[in-house]
Amino acid sequence: MSPDKIVYVKVPGVLGWREYKLRELVWLWRTAQLPHNAVFQNAQDEWRRIDELVDPIIERENRAAAANGMENRPFARRRTRWVWFGSSVVAPEKPA
Repeated sequence: MSPDKIVYVKVPGVLGWREYKLRELVWLWRTAQLPHNAVFQNAQDEWRRIDELVDPIIERENRAAAANGMENRPFARRRTRWVWFGSSVVAPEKPA
């Protein structure tokens, strides 16, 4: 399933529904920003519990991370970015 796939989600108690990209939905679920009573609309236009969609994706990602030896690196996909501040440090020379 493509991470850019649009998924329709409804949260009980909130009027209407909202569109999410699948990667957004997984991130919201992982960070506990999506309520457990949320539902999504599947291809057959049925409303199903959100964990039926998201949990298999997270399990697949965790298995892939374990296979690559990255299970102990919580932010393994994050890359280090060096920042240049526009100044340099100059060490004084030692007197002779």
